[in-house]
Amino acid sequence: EMITMVARYLQLAALLRDAISEGEYPPGTTLPTVAELIERYGYSKSTISRAIELLAEEGLVDPIKKRGTVVREAPPVRVVVKVSLSRYQQVLATGGSLGPWETACRAQGLAGGMKTISVDHMPAAPNVAARLGVAPGEMVIVRSRYATIDDEPAQIQHAHYPLARFAGTPIAAPEKVVGGIYAALLALGITPAEADEGITSRVATEEEAAALKIRPTWPVLVFQRVTRDSAGDAVEYLHVVADPARTEFLYDGLPLTS
Repeated sequence: EMITMVARYLQLAALLRDAISEGEYPPGTTLPTVAELIERYGYSKSTISRAIELLAEEGLVDPIKKRGTVVREAPPVRVVVKVSLSRYQQVLATGGSLGPWETACRAQGLAGGMKTISVDHMPAAPNVAARLGVAPGEMVIVRSRYATIDDEPAQIQHAHYPLARFAGTPIAAPEKVVGGIYAALLALGITPAEADEGITSRVATEEEAAALKIRPTWPVLVFQRVTRDSAGDAVEYLHVVADPARTEFLYDGLPLTS
């Protein structure tokens, strides 16, 4: 019976979603009342309520007290940045003036940037310490920033570095690192040699949703990268929360033989 109930609310949500997209219910108008939907489709009140909740979670409608379920204005078209694996080779080859995010944006004709939120020195949490190969509680540099498109945040980035290794360098300074961290590492005589990357997803926190201008119930991509030097020592742990509507990670041109 549970399977039948779930299928019904999803089916009703699909019918209403199609009606909205086809203009039967334009932005600013209200959907039929629960009683009208019961009469029209024959579903139970709980099934109809769950279908409307789903449409609200998707950002298509807003239930407004004493007015009804109002169809939202269509969201603005959001540019998607394709972040290719080759961005690293491009940055390392030139040593250049742009970081990986800015490089990816420029390649697509977009105005990408990095906006520093804060630079802090703090004890490493256990998960950070494990990734950097330091003891829990050892001091690390945490550089927090927004990756932007047209000055609008598309990603929230928190990058961690061992303070003992980078104290007194531009990586520890409060200013933006011009050219990106990889260029700064090269300038210090440190060659980024390999990286581990992983991507998962979860629901955005309220703080993340506010920064990225998405609904709190929307999913975000969580991207984590550990970069190591030629000696195999971790030099950076990067944690990124990305708006999935604005970021696409591409792992193209991967070698299939050693």
